[in-house]
Amino acid sequence: MPLRNKLLLLLSFWLFVIGGAGAQTALSNEITAISIRGLKRTKPHVAEQYVKKFLGRDADSLDLREVEGAVLDTGILEPVSVSIADDPEGGGRLLQIELKEKWSIIPFPLFSVGSGGDIGGGGFLMDANAFGINDKMILGGLYRRSGWMVTAMYISTPDRDHVLGWNLRGSYSQEERTDSDQKNDDIRRFSQDSITASAGINYPLNEFVTPSFSLTYNGRLLRHNDDPLRVPGEDAHVISLSPELALEKTVWDGYLSARQYASIAYLYTIGIDYPSSHALSFRAVYERSLVPGFKLGLKTGVLYDPDAEVLFESPPSAAQVDILSENYIARNYAGGSFDIEKYLYKFSVGTLSLLVSYQGVWSQGPVLGHRFDHGVAGSLRFYLSKVAFPALGVGAAYNVAARYFKMNLSIGMSF
Repeated sequence: MPLRNKLLLLLSFWLFVIGGAGAQTALSNEITAISIRGLKRTKPHVAEQYVKKFLGRDADSLDLREVEGAVLDTGILEPVSVSIADDPEGGGRLLQIELKEKWSIIPFPLFSVGSGGDIGGGGFLMDANAFGINDKMILGGLYRRSGWMVTAMYISTPDRDHVLGWNLRGSYSQEERTDSDQKNDDIRRFSQDSITASAGINYPLNEFVTPSFSLTYNGRLLRHNDDPLRVPGEDAHVISLSPELALEKTVWDGYLSARQYASIAYLYTIGIDYPSSHALSFRAVYERSLVPGFKLGLKTGVLYDPDAEVLFESPPSAAQVDILSENYIARNYAGGSFDIEKYLYKFSVGTLSLLVSYQGVWSQGPVLGHRFDHGVAGSLRFYLSKVAFPALGVGAAYNVAARYFKMNLSIGMSF
């Protein structure tokens, strides 16, 4: 073979080797495997479902706090350490996650003191990781002088791709119901039995978008009251159909979670010998960390339910505000708040923070008409790291427009 051809062949060989090595180097920097350690009760595929999105990501640009946030999104697991090493079984990188399971079987007693010395108590038993697949079960009841209630629910969380989530809920209560205005003065008083049974499904399209549908039966049975005020005219039995679309994303800054959430829902209530109605609701939350442990937030809630009957009017939670009385009731709401939250201290069992906000809300109902209220609210929040129970809060709110002050206790868990 001529010398020139030998040189060309040698050059081609080295170019192939160098090019192949370069391609292998690029490939070797990708996350090709994930190792999860520390699981005891939780099924491995449940944890993998939340972190598999990091496969194929570049190891050098991967923010490990994002991995920690994905673990915390499970609600039942807490990251101990996250690191990257060479994949011993391939030419890539290995994402190593060591975690621990939170206490998920939680019995907790409750004690309450309402207006007029209405003292009560009860308890609940919750399993936040039923069968090790991140399902939720809760059973409990409350009793106080003005009434009592029992409730049970099961929520199945999708633990694999292309799997439906579902839920079943039921409750029964007897109460001396009191509806109030902004100053917590009575505008209605009557006694009722309430029966609720519902079933729902949801199907996550991806990690951010989830459509859902629920079917609910509500019964309201009026009883005798010794001191009635504006009592509704008749019992009610209705069936409600509600499709909903929700978008959610959570970012962990090392101290606090910043949430971006939006949902829109339509509610069609079919009356059984009772008026039917249509309603629309919208909720949104936008939180952003300025620096780790310090975040700003905007919240809004809108409810349009113009034909709601007295027995099915809504509380202020529809507007995502805290400044109205807990017994306040209305048909339509439009509310919002501007929040500032600052991390204060991190303990071994959780993180303590301070939240302050300014809130405003428009409401409309058949008795009070159109009202606009605004005021300030603040609370100390404790995010539990060892218990599958996201947050507890104790705080106060002052409605400037109504000159009304209230204390409140919040539980940061939704079902």
